[in-house]
Amino acid sequence: MIRGFHQFHTGPQKGWPDVAYNFFVDRFGVVWEGREGSLTGPVQPSATGGNQGFSQICCFIGDHGTQPPTPEAQRSMIAVLAALAERHGLDLAPGATTSFVSRGSNKWPAGSPVTTTTVAGHRDMSQTTCPGDAAYPLVRDVFAVEAAALLASRRAPAPAPAPPAAPEPPPEAAAGATGTPGAPSEAAQGGGSGGQGLDPAMIALVTGGVVATGVAAGLAKRPKKAGAPGDRTGPTKP
Repeated sequence: MIRGFHQFHTGPQKGWPDVAYNFFVDRFGVVWEGREGSLTGPVQPSATGGNQGFSQICCFIGDHGTQPPTPEAQRSMIAVLAALAERHGLDLAPGATTSFVSRGSNKWPAGSPVTTTTVAGHRDMSQTTCPGDAAYPLVRDVFAVEAAALLASRRAPAPAPAPPAAPEPPPEAAAGATGTPGAPSEAAQGGGSGGQGLDPAMIALVTGGVVATGVAAGLAKRPKKAGAPGDRTGPTKP
């Protein structure tokens, strides 16, 4: 199917140098690299929404006019958006917007100032029903919030480890202990004439979770024809 998208986008009808989108998300939640190089950095997609060079395009595979994307696909799209936001410093706060000058579309003529949310739908840029009536409310109201929550959970500091328990005195020290019952022996205290002071080193081993800051972790490489051209020239919207 993705090969079919590539053939259509690079064929005589479109004539683009590569598939238009940066990432695909299928119904199983598998994320595929679209335009070559998108995994490693911002690559300018091809589009007719006037936002060329200002966006990274993430595409659900499927018709979502009446049925929303599967839960698996939604989770993966949120993860991709979170990774792109982290990589490019996008503001995912509620109501956050960005502005640019349109390069021309059937909704925004070339030269028009455009202000849009940082996570936007295709219909925000062009006169189209894409991404479908069942998907657009998710794009508009849900995905940015969930992506921000995912990033916040990744950045939350790990809880401090509990200090290790005090070591028990060695049997020989306990056997020769004298003094007030319940008080530490001279050997354990480190004083006294016949004892050896115990000053245990307290080592806390702290492990931290490693978070992929890009979108390469767990993503599938798009199958591609040998020698197919790729546009690596340049820089987000689902």
